Amino acid sequence: GARSVSIRDVSTGDKPRLCLALAHRKNEKGGVQSMWPALQFSSDEKCVVRLATNEIQVFVTDLQDPMAAAPLRRVRVENIANGAVSPAKDTLMVAAYVPEIKGAPASVRVY
Repeated sequence: GARSVSIRDVSTGDKPRLCLALAHRKNEKGGVQSMWPALQFSSDEKCVVRLATNEIQVFVTDLQDPMAAAPLRRVRVENIANGAVSPAKDTLMVAAYVPEIKGAPASVRVY
């Protein structure tokens, strides 16, 4: 998809640190639904997490070529509905919420 988001250091106004496309997914009626918040930062702002369809993607924010951004890590999570980045300073942890589906209980997994 198109790179629709440019992340910059607002204190310096420097060149983009990372360029990404926002994550979207289809809802039950075939329309497009945005994942919100679209991006979540680690407490030190060195990593940004994006939720995509069935996947958590982790990117570093200081690249030589921001347009060449590829996920540093991908974690496959079937039916992920939401997620949150831990405020911990020493390690990046992400909680992934999967809702109840066809009688299977909802769950929260931490990665």
